[in-house]
Amino acid sequence: PENAAVDSMRLQVGGRVIEGRIEPRADARRIYADARAEGRTASLLEQQRPNLFSLAVANIAPGATVSVQVGYLERLRYDAGRFTLRLPLTLTPRFEPGDPASEAGHAGTGSEIASITPPAARAGDALQQVSIDARIDAGIELASLESLHHTIRSERDGRRYRVSLRAGRVPADRDFVLHWTPRAGAVPAASVVGEHDGEAAYAALMVLPPAADQVPYPLAREVIFVLDVSGSMAGAAIRQARAALAAALGELRATDSFNVITFSASARSLFPAALPAHPQTVAHALDYVAALQAGGGTVMAPALAMAFSGNPPLQSIRQVVFVTDGAVTNERELFDLIERDLGAARLFTVGLGSAPNGYFMREAARAGRGTFTYIGAIEEAGQRMGELVARLSRPLMTAIRVQWPPGSGAEPLPAAVPDLYAGEPLVVSARLAHATGSVVVSGRLAGMPWEATVELDAAHPTPGVAALWARERIAELEREARRGAADPRAEIVELATRHGLVSRHTSLVAVEQSSARRPDEPYTTTRVLNEIPAGNTLLAYPAGAAGVRLRVLLGGVFLLAAAYLGLGAWPARARA
Repeated sequence: PENAAVDSMRLQVGGRVIEGRIEPRADARRIYADARAEGRTASLLEQQRPNLFSLAVANIAPGATVSVQVGYLERLRYDAGRFTLRLPLTLTPRFEPGDPASEAGHAGTGSEIASITPPAARAGDALQQVSIDARIDAGIELASLESLHHTIRSERDGRRYRVSLRAGRVPADRDFVLHWTPRAGAVPAASVVGEHDGEAAYAALMVLPPAADQVPYPLAREVIFVLDVSGSMAGAAIRQARAALAAALGELRATDSFNVITFSASARSLFPAALPAHPQTVAHALDYVAALQAGGGTVMAPALAMAFSGNPPLQSIRQVVFVTDGAVTNERELFDLIERDLGAARLFTVGLGSAPNGYFMREAARAGRGTFTYIGAIEEAGQRMGELVARLSRPLMTAIRVQWPPGSGAEPLPAAVPDLYAGEPLVVSARLAHATGSVVVSGRLAGMPWEATVELDAAHPTPGVAALWARERIAELEREARRGAADPRAEIVELATRHGLVSRHTSLVAVEQSSARRPDEPYTTTRVLNEIPAGNTLLAYPAGAAGVRLRVLLGGVFLLAAAYLGLGAWPARARA
């Protein structure tokens, strides 16, 4: 998960269990390399991207079984009345435009950045299979529980639910997405959970604004649709994109203006400038979208720059809806562009395909002061895009402020709260010197003042709140460094070590004390490939494509999916 706090690793060899420990990245590599050379079984877990981790296991004896269990915390997303858990199980091939060294230059040293493992071509049975056992303790009664892309079996015990795959094991070729909806009225308007680690207090609060029907008027908008038609979108993703964009165009009002920008190796605009959404203009756009095909590289920057250029009409707001699978490796360059050129626009990302790049999609939306929507199947494309475009016509709350109690020494995240749209809760966490008093949340609802109060003394004790705050703080330090701030390595190492987290500068390492192999005995190394995403027809980028690097650094790859903090399941604990 791109926002996951990865905090444990357990290596099991026979009947022995070795707990992993957090070490600075270079030290962890040295410990692992020494153990490998000495013939001892060992494992090393490193972060290559916030949603891409590599796992190496050394000295597995012939015929032996070694189990590695990775634990992480995540925040469940609550949106439009339902909670969502999304767990990526493979990855879409990534395109690296331009100079391959540029991404490593942002990150520190090239040795700290892994290339992306190429998916495995299909040949008979699936190479990678997965079984899932999800146990949900929501604390509230559910009205519905569904999996979007897998057939599941669910059992209920009071307010606890257990979910498993009906088929037992299935190919790891698409994200596992689970939705559950509380019964009407079961979710309170405000909630707070907390944790104290002996040195500081931590709190996470969620506030639900009033219903959207209190917003009396629609917003004057210029909507710019930016659509990825690169090679990674071939197959199911481009069909989803066409269906999604057709649905979005159908939701436009005559008072809106719009344009469509497509990109692969280059960017193209349907109209020279945004035009009013008259029936004939929309019909022309629909014909254009229906004929789109996927092919070529994934060069996003020119399309984004084109979408942000110029100014929208007076008394209107520009909303950029960016539809892609996010299959790139130059995320940092794109985040810089968004923060630099966004202006007064808002960027809303729509992730397509069975395994989109959730880290890029969510972080791009955060930088663009918008939201991220995931569409995993063509049958939901119309509904999800229709909901998004309808929601964007009515911003629910603006000018939001969160005031923490005086003397609390609050370090809140996020520091600046974006506008909220219908169905979206406000979620804020903080490290505090003193977790007492009232938090006052205020803003403007349909142009009128609105305020809510949350009492910190009522915080429900919940393990994991501190680790999740630390994970957010590490992400913020990375953003500050990208903007030119001082090297955050020392603070990241201190935070990650204190909270036991894997980061770009810290890793988990576990070493068995006894030897499985004599140092002079030969051994072989095997890389574990990922399953190609369902519906993706691109096995690898063609030879000669500029800037493409699809190699592997270590043995296996973990993709960890996260969503925003949800009520009842506040920090969710997962084991991979």
